[in-house]
Amino acid sequence: MGCCEIRDQKKHQNSYTSTSGALKIVNKLRNEALNLSIDYLNRDKNTDIWDKALYAHGIHQNDMKKLAETEKFSIETFESSKYSSDFPILKISFTLDNYVRLITIINAITTYENRHKWDSAIKIMENYIEDPEKLKIIHSVFEYSLYKPEFYEECVTSLFHNSVLIGVQSSKMDFEYSPDTVACITYFSLYFIKEKEGKTCMTVYLHADPKTSLALISKKVVTQKIIKWSENLASYLEKTG
Repeated sequence: MGCCEIRDQKKHQNSYTSTSGALKIVNKLRNEALNLSIDYLNRDKNTDIWDKALYAHGIHQNDMKKLAETEKFSIETFESSKYSSDFPILKISFTLDNYVRLITIINAITTYENRHKWDSAIKIMENYIEDPEKLKIIHSVFEYSLYKPEFYEECVTSLFHNSVLIGVQSSKMDFEYSPDTVACITYFSLYFIKEKEGKTCMTVYLHADPKTSLALISKKVVTQKIIKWSENLASYLEKTG
């Protein structure tokens, strides 16, 4: 979805419910979102996620560099982020072989019970805070061979234009980190989920500061890990449905 497709959410919502039905979208994904009481992203309450979602979508395709491409995945980078020029934005695009339930995707990304089944690096993932505004604070710890990154992140799941968005960013609240971990920053992790021709399509933007120079050592290693991460996620979703 290009930047030209982004519209004011209120305007889109009104057109969705209009009698003309010109922009009405009726599919499994939309129905699931309604059944899960997922609302449109609130621009006033979730200003940062709103701005970051628009920013990510607004990156011109010509400014992206192809990092890797497989039969199923396209992985690109953007090197000049306004949030941090030291670490690139990763864009991962893929279409699953079938339609995958929305709740399966949400749980696969945001709960330890499901995430550890496809992401072997995850050691802790817990809802630290969850409030009635559908904002979660997720505490997570990953373990790699040379270091253990730790995150406290805000997570909001919402409708955004014709997608469901799982938007994640570092929490602004103060937390105490474990002495044996590295406190890391998530500028944003944006999971855009769409349904197209009866299949689930996902576009993922990842932008973080891992607080270690190890991430800069080998682009080849980073590429291999991102490809493996993407393959594991897609495989898990297709098998779980």
